[in-house]
Amino acid sequence: MKNVLNHIMIMCFAAILLSGCSKPGPEIMTPRDQNVKFLTGDGNRYWRLKAIYVNNLQVVLSDAQMRFSKTYTINPAQAYTGTFVNSDGYTGKWRMLTDLQLNEVLTNNPPGGIIIDYYINEISTTLLDMEYTSNLKTVREVYYAF
Repeated sequence: MKNVLNHIMIMCFAAILLSGCSKPGPEIMTPRDQNVKFLTGDGNRYWRLKAIYVNNLQVVLSDAQMRFSKTYTINPAQAYTGTFVNSDGYTGKWRMLTDLQLNEVLTNNPPGGIIIDYYINEISTTLLDMEYTSNLKTVREVYYAF
């Protein structure tokens, strides 16, 4: 009996010792986490406008629109939020409401803040395709990353 008890104690000790040495599993990213990472990269990401569609009709970009860009920066202290600046000099805050909904608020617009609620059609490390509806028009903006 004493021999069986010693054997059980050794097995328990070995199990405790081995369980303490296991490596943590890979970090699982939710679709929302992944899309924030696509949007901001490792801290911020620079996006250049590639195309605009209004009610599914492509708009010919002006020279200024072809140079238009946005930079999204993540707020490491608060999940799913950050700031952005665009090449027109506007700045603001963004929030990833769901994995496919991006809310932007322009904060330095003289008449007051402008809120834009985007639906993300597609996002990757190199492509940002999103749209919003305003005044009965659906505006789709397509960007590529640098």
